[in-house]
Amino acid sequence: MVQITQANINRMETMLNNNDRTGMELYYYELTGSQAALNMAYISSFSSYMGGTAYNANMVAKASNKLLYPVDTLEMAGVEHFSVQIAVDFLSAVKREVAAGNSGDLTQAQILATGRATWDRFGLGEKFPGNAQSVIDAMWSGDVQGVFDNWDKGTFYGAAGGFYEVLVGQFSSDTPELQNPAF
Repeated sequence: MVQITQANINRMETMLNNNDRTGMELYYYELTGSQAALNMAYISSFSSYMGGTAYNANMVAKASNKLLYPVDTLEMAGVEHFSVQIAVDFLSAVKREVAAGNSGDLTQAQILATGRATWDRFGLGEKFPGNAQSVIDAMWSGDVQGVFDNWDKGTFYGAAGGFYEVLVGQFSSDTPELQNPAF
């Protein structure tokens, strides 16, 4: 297990402050080997199957929750707003873990909980597409209660986004390096 240092945190903060959340997530992945962090990089850059799924799931969530989903502005699209907030909250979680004397190497469940908490703040927690991953994780571990606890509209949005990506396949890059498309 790796120990995240203050120098690592400073570098991640600089990346985030320079609007390079994908770079921050990739750097964290390089430090920890966290598949969840790599998935975040795919998601925030709309790269590969994971990023395409997230893009499509966010479109379903946005269309279904127009009053709660962050609105598009001249500066930032609603999905961009979510992505930035999730990255900020993720880095805050890493900082809290390190400050508490822990390694800062978050588990997949902790990373998903960070994303869910961001959606909760917007009143959309039960619609968080990442809930689909929580259901899958619970199923794999035999946690029947975890399946039921996470089965909600967000699970549907995540699954619908994934099915659409399989059928249409609009995001084909295998590496999380694409810039976010205009929304």
